Amino acid sequence: MVVFLTTFEAVALLGILAGLLYFLVLGAQTRAAMMDQEFTGVVMDYRERHTTLNTGVRHDYVLTVRTVDGELIEFVVDPHADKGFKFGDLVVKRRGERWPVKG
Repeated sequence: MVVFLTTFEAVALLGILAGLLYFLVLGAQTRAAMMDQEFTGVVMDYRERHTTLNTGVRHDYVLTVRTVDGELIEFVVDPHADKGFKFGDLVVKRRGERWPVKG
């Protein structure tokens, strides 16, 4: 069975494939940057952030950490593995690990 596509359908299909490839590459780069990050610091804030999307509401759990270098980092943590972070807790994020842990 041979399927012929119109020019519009072919261009639309290529656009969808290019968008999907871009999304996958961007996601891999973001994850790699997150995995490469390393810090030790103190929890300044731990809160839930709501973002409204076309498909509903996304819930992110944001950990704000003041590193030992004095830098303030906001880090989205795994919502399914609540570590019970509290203000003043020492946290460590090691290179190669996805999430910070209590130190």
